[in-house]
Amino acid sequence: MVSISRDEWGVPHVFASTIRDLYWGFGFALAEDRLFQIDMARRAFTGRVSEVLGRGYLGHDQAVRANYDPASIQAQLDALPPADRDVFAGYAAGFNARLAEVLAARATLLPRDYTHYAFEPVPFTDADVAMLWIGSLANRFSDTNSELVNLALRDELVEMHGALKARAIFDQLKWRNDPLAPTTIPEADRPAGQIPRSFPHRDPKPLSLAARARVLREASLRQRGLLPDAAPMASNVWVLGPSRTAEGSTMLLNGPQFGWFNPSYVWGVGLHMPGWDVVGNTPYGYPALLFGTNGHIAWGSTAGPGKVVDLYQEELDPADPHRYRHAGAWHTMARRTETIAVRGEADVAIEVFATLHGHVVLFDAAQHTAYAKRRSWAGREVESLLGWIGLMHAHTPEEFLGHCERIAISVNFYYADQAGNIGYALMGRYPQRPDTQDIRLPAAGDGSMEWQGFHPFAWNPKILNPAQGFVANWNNKVSADHDNTDTFIWGAADRVSEIIDILAGDARLGADAMWDIVNRTSFPDLNARSLIPLLLAAAAGHPATTLLQDWDRRGDGPARALFQTLLPLLVRAVFGRDLPAREVEAYAATHPPADPPPLQSPNINPGVKALVNILGGPRPGVPATHDFLAGRTPAEVMRAAIEAAWASLVASQGDNPAAWRAPPAPRTRFRATDFMGIPMTTPDAAPEIASFMNRGTENNLVIFGAGGVTFDDVTPPGQSGFVAPDGTASPHAADQIRLYEAFGRKRQHLTPAEVAANAASTRHFTP
Repeated sequence: MVSISRDEWGVPHVFASTIRDLYWGFGFALAEDRLFQIDMARRAFTGRVSEVLGRGYLGHDQAVRANYDPASIQAQLDALPPADRDVFAGYAAGFNARLAEVLAARATLLPRDYTHYAFEPVPFTDADVAMLWIGSLANRFSDTNSELVNLALRDELVEMHGALKARAIFDQLKWRNDPLAPTTIPEADRPAGQIPRSFPHRDPKPLSLAARARVLREASLRQRGLLPDAAPMASNVWVLGPSRTAEGSTMLLNGPQFGWFNPSYVWGVGLHMPGWDVVGNTPYGYPALLFGTNGHIAWGSTAGPGKVVDLYQEELDPADPHRYRHAGAWHTMARRTETIAVRGEADVAIEVFATLHGHVVLFDAAQHTAYAKRRSWAGREVESLLGWIGLMHAHTPEEFLGHCERIAISVNFYYADQAGNIGYALMGRYPQRPDTQDIRLPAAGDGSMEWQGFHPFAWNPKILNPAQGFVANWNNKVSADHDNTDTFIWGAADRVSEIIDILAGDARLGADAMWDIVNRTSFPDLNARSLIPLLLAAAAGHPATTLLQDWDRRGDGPARALFQTLLPLLVRAVFGRDLPAREVEAYAATHPPADPPPLQSPNINPGVKALVNILGGPRPGVPATHDFLAGRTPAEVMRAAIEAAWASLVASQGDNPAAWRAPPAPRTRFRATDFMGIPMTTPDAAPEIASFMNRGTENNLVIFGAGGVTFDDVTPPGQSGFVAPDGTASPHAADQIRLYEAFGRKRQHLTPAEVAANAASTRHFTP
């Protein structure tokens, strides 16, 4: 027997006595709310969009098919014991039961989206269930790599300056370890020790011009979230222990920044079996709740910064581009054929090649090279998901970490419990690399840079009950000994300081003050914290001083107008002589555009972080290997930029600074596509709110108090994505937008008694 009760916000609570039945109810309830979204998500993550939407999505499907091995996923599922297999089988069966119910009553139950796009849903499989998680979490949040983009930049610098000067510039832009970068684990708890301050020197073969153009073109698409391995570097969290809260309790607040989409990126649910209750929310209906509580513990997550993916530069046989040299011998690449169905056209076949390191992501025929992607978590995708499912049953830090050890992908995890413990740990399976490998650039594929094993889980950075009484993260450096990678660049300027400064105060926070941090950190100009003190020192006597020194870094008034005009000028003045124009303009994109891309989460970009280092003067940990100022002093450069910005505003807005205004802030638009541009509903269903907020796609707050545990959240636009064939939307399709806009929150229910007391409807099923 399965029961599904829904509360006033439409959140379902599934009651069952077996795992299979529990997930049957999970799948059924999810299909009631999000049938079209989840159907399109499984197509997006398995490369089957063209089958229903046509040739326009063929490029997407080709990229996805080449980026994972379906046979490996199926083999992992087939090897599971029955208890674990029941999760996937039950979920698929429940989803398909609702699908059958819908198809039997198309006139009232088939979502309007299917009529708009003129196709119908087909049943789910166990592998489809797994791919929801693998495609959007493992293959999005733990599969990013910037080594080819870095190689393209290095090649451009060599062309501009020669090898020696290029190396100096590259090293100053992409330093190894800044001791002033704020960390999630306090340095007192995990000191840096005697770590190297520079990367080893090596010169991989350059890209051909054609390959470089492709790499940069695809990188541009990734930045807009239109390729499956777009680099996500967003989400924040703060966790307080008893010494930091007004009630002497533990509290955890998470703001995962997935982007804003309709239907909501996340879905709320409660799961209940005899002796076990859990409530929370999760993206795309994963069978594991990414954010939740079981009454004993609470957990949350942010994007993991650990390096779990390397690219290998393979030397190819000039006589056969599918043979590569390794350990002194030629080897033939593995090959498989993927057949992609295209609506209204003949099928399209693609070939996917792999070396012993992994699948090939780029052939550079002119250079007789190829680049293969090696993932430390390959073959452990399903096991990682099961680890996340298992931790929902933990009661103690030790039990929690026992399940976390199974998770091979890179994820930051946060923890609080009713016993007063708080903690943090970096998940993932991390290779032991040779000292000769420069992790910013592709490794040599000839056998000289092979991994030398894997670090044990004990090596992973983690902390339980730090002396400071809190844990905070906004995708910042995790510990003092954690180096920058090919993708993540951490420095003294970091947005996490917005959170740390609040938490480090003397006040003990209550629930409302804890939640209000969301508001307080959503609007400041993140660049200004580090740069304004430098600008004020350089601009003594200039009228800009008055504007900037009293600015609270919010609003659209004269100070913001001046700063937003000034900063791009300053970036161009410092980097314009020495970097390729495209890199300069990327660094000069210092503030969100009027229509931010779907993955936009305002941050301090790497160029501005480097700018702060340069203008602040050389210091240990950040090499001053090149004079970007061309003999000028930092004060001279800043003063000139201030004067240029001032003159620009006078020319464009008049000579009364009090009347100056920055461009209007972007709006928050809940896009009708997913983060890769795949439709999740009809194009007209993209609601907006006026103010752009640098906050979570959803926010959730767990508090362990004397009266038990509470879980509050807000998951806009709403719980449901259902629009009936006649165009009538579910009452829960957008009922959380105004709550979100006003920084409100709603209560979730954990215990069966709470669920029963707040049930708006209940259905009973016999699977």
